[in-house]
Amino acid sequence: MTGLLIGGALVAAYLISNSSKRLEIATPVQPSDPLTIVPKPASSPFPLRYGSQNSYVKQLQEAMLKIGDSSVRQAINSTGGADGKWGPGTDRARVHMGFPAQID
Repeated sequence: MTGLLIGGALVAAYLISNSSKRLEIATPVQPSDPLTIVPKPASSPFPLRYGSQNSYVKQLQEAMLKIGDSSVRQAINSTGGADGKWGPGTDRARVHMGFPAQID
């Protein structure tokens, strides 16, 4: 199996190196044990919840503005629009749309 993985990478490297655009290919790595559980990094922005402030909250707010009704838009826009801060307006919109209090 390893020979096929490396051979495939070599063929891909050859094809890419002979194309008009130059791309670099990362060195293939062996897959880890499928039973190994990898914990979330401590710096993960998840879960998202009331008080979170980051670009993921902003994406959530923008999505709710796009698909929500006028009540959702009013709730989010009343507190600054899609500003990346999960505050009272975003929470009212979340409740109106039926989303859980925490997004993992």
